[in-house]
Amino acid sequence: MIYLMTHFGFLRISLAVLTIASVFLVPEPNAEAILSWPEVVPTLIAPAIAPLIFMVLVLDILMSRIMASGGDDFVRARFRRITWVNIALLIILLARWVPFFMESLARPV
Repeated sequence: MIYLMTHFGFLRISLAVLTIASVFLVPEPNAEAILSWPEVVPTLIAPAIAPLIFMVLVLDILMSRIMASGGDDFVRARFRRITWVNIALLIILLARWVPFFMESLARPV
């Protein structure tokens, strides 16, 4: 655990945990928005946060590539691993959320 904290950092680990949590909170595509407390998380909060998580992952990939370009071999290897973990998280996030957003956009208003 200490290796993960020193290698990836607290914010990247928090981003990974938030990404995995949002993957499990994908609602049904035509679900009604429920405003009571436990149900508001998957029906309103998760669909609003998923695109933000996507953008933060893309920006972290970009910054990891920039940081890797200016370092020695150890730094390049570290940021290469961080980049690949972020790419894997991005693919998982897209695989779960794109069908939801595509179905929601195709629904007539």
